[in-house]
Amino acid sequence: MKVTLSTRLITWVGVPAALVLGFVVWSASRRSFDRVAGQTEQLSRLMARTYAAEIETALSRAQKIPEMIGRTLETNQIDNPVKIEAFLRQVVEKNPEIYGSCIAFKPNGLGSDLSAYAPYYYRGPNGPVFEQLAKPEYNYFQWDWYRLPRDDGQPMWTEPYFDEGGGNTIMITYSAPFRRDDLFWGIATIDIAMAQLMREGKTATVGQSGYIFIVSKQGRFLTFPDESKIMQASIQNANAQLAKHMLAGESGFLRTRDPWQDRPAWVAYSPVRNGGLSLAVVYPEAEALADALHLRNELLVTGLIGLLGLFGALIFIARTGSKPIVELSRAAQLVADGNLEQRLSVTAPTEEIRNLVNAFNKMTRDLQMRMQELRYTTRVKERFEGELKAARSIQMSLVPKHFPAFPGRPELDVHALLRPAREIGGDLYDFYFLDDDWLCFLVGDVSGKGLDLKRKLNPAM
Repeated sequence: MKVTLSTRLITWVGVPAALVLGFVVWSASRRSFDRVAGQTEQLSRLMARTYAAEIETALSRAQKIPEMIGRTLETNQIDNPVKIEAFLRQVVEKNPEIYGSCIAFKPNGLGSDLSAYAPYYYRGPNGPVFEQLAKPEYNYFQWDWYRLPRDDGQPMWTEPYFDEGGGNTIMITYSAPFRRDDLFWGIATIDIAMAQLMREGKTATVGQSGYIFIVSKQGRFLTFPDESKIMQASIQNANAQLAKHMLAGESGFLRTRDPWQDRPAWVAYSPVRNGGLSLAVVYPEAEALADALHLRNELLVTGLIGLLGLFGALIFIARTGSKPIVELSRAAQLVADGNLEQRLSVTAPTEEIRNLVNAFNKMTRDLQMRMQELRYTTRVKERFEGELKAARSIQMSLVPKHFPAFPGRPELDVHALLRPAREIGGDLYDFYFLDDDWLCFLVGDVSGKGLDLKRKLNPAM
């Protein structure tokens, strides 16, 4: 198969250059892709830690309030329902970070005439709302927020719950026991509504469709985009792999499935120590990699444009550089066929090709001159050979050629041979009878070799 110079140039220069350029573009796009992906991962981790820290700080501040309430009650400065309820209302009004607060006394804690007493204030649309939890349908003595810290003797956060009849929202409660005369007297609480806790988290921008959610220490969803799953579904059923890390109180990052829409997602998670909660930031993988993919596509497009430009330049250079050589090849073929009139007048792009074109033109001129000289020499030679042939014929016509020379004289037998050293010689011979008794031999020679019109014959007998 015939391969042109331009094809070879494009193949042996363009293809390696394209491979090198392709590798550089791929390497740069890969590094950029990894860098953007790493930045997105770091942003997700930072967002999870930040929101978890904000919630933890809010809970840490809030848990001091029931401890302060318990110490105030232990001083006996507030010892009747009117003062207790007024004090409790002020606590709720002056602490906007809490949803509500309750002081739940033990049975007959304020006297035998009050077998149960648990005033509770929580935030309503128009200000604090009062609710008495000491009622038959509520029985606060059986609720975890009262029973667990009473039995353990230590303040604690409860598992999030829906407080029906005592706030009517999903909340988490911090309960601190207080004493009188070193004996258990009651429980002071503050409530944090989960909706209030995640107010900032709900407005956070996590890509275009990402979100933040919180699970309890038992794995139940406390905040979630699908509100039907709040307090009804668990992270264990939605994503067991993610649940394993979050319920262990770990902080980290995981490429897994979106627990809401079951799509590839990047999830950064961090614990909220004070409440035993765990917060996660869900970043859809397609959105997390959008900037990286966009950057990679830009680099690929740039690389493709560069490759097209490279091949375009190579084709232009190859055709420009090979055109004089193609013309030279065509002219050389014509010269080989016998046409010595060929001359090249193409513009050569390089000094080497210009020298080659000039050498070709000189060669054809020299060949034409040599051919003219050859033709002239051939004509002269042919004429000279004709003259030699004529001279030989003349020479041979001068000597006897018939033998036996004297058929009538059988007693004589004469033979002669004339063989010139070259085309024609200067020798001659002859023999004949002078009379019946005398035979004459004539032999001649010209001195020297070749033809020389200035020389004279020297006959010899």
